[in-house]
Amino acid sequence: MNRDDLFRGLEPPPPPPGLREAALRAGRAAMAAAPARDTWTALFTSRSLRVAWLTAVLVLTAANLFVPPGRAEGPGPIRRLDPEVAAIGRLPGRGGPDLPGIRENGLEGDRL
Repeated sequence: MNRDDLFRGLEPPPPPPGLREAALRAGRAAMAAAPARDTWTALFTSRSLRVAWLTAVLVLTAANLFVPPGRAEGPGPIRRLDPEVAAIGRLPGRGGPDLPGIRENGLEGDRL
């Protein structure tokens, strides 16, 4: 048995008659028609959108220049927490109690 006998009858079917002419005709009609405007082009050429963008940029620039710098919050958020929870959140050596080492807890060499 050779390879041709194995795959006999599995060839793809031929295209329907007239498909090539129909595809070429549709392609010619599409090339002759004016292209449709996509959403991004419509947004980019919109005068009202550009005015809104310019207004937003000016308002944000003015707010950045005229609003005094400073903290928006009062005391740090960790001070408003429960003292036990605040102790967990403090970093060792940063004004809070140091966390116990691993050896003090007996984890090294112990069985889990």
